[in-house]
Amino acid sequence: MKSSNYHRERRAPLRTMKELRAEKFRLQREIIQTEEGIKKDYRHLVDALTFRNIINTLAEEIVATNLIVSQAYSIISPLFKRKKKKKKDEGRRTRDEGRET
Repeated sequence: MKSSNYHRERRAPLRTMKELRAEKFRLQREIIQTEEGIKKDYRHLVDALTFRNIINTLAEEIVATNLIVSQAYSIISPLFKRKKKKKKDEGRRTRDEGRET
């Protein structure tokens, strides 16, 4: 949240009613802006913590996890299947050679 520069600056004392009214108006405006910012942030927080939003977020994470696992499986499984096929082929070759003799 953006803080006011009012406390950082050294201001001259208020001498007239006009200056006092202007300062009062400035402070009221600053208070209203701060309250609106707090309300907006609170509303975003409440929206983020609704049951529907939490469930949607979890569902998206589960779908993303399933996609990652399936992609990893699709990449890794052919590597292991090739090794198994080679072993099966070698076993068939030895059986075929034994039958020929």
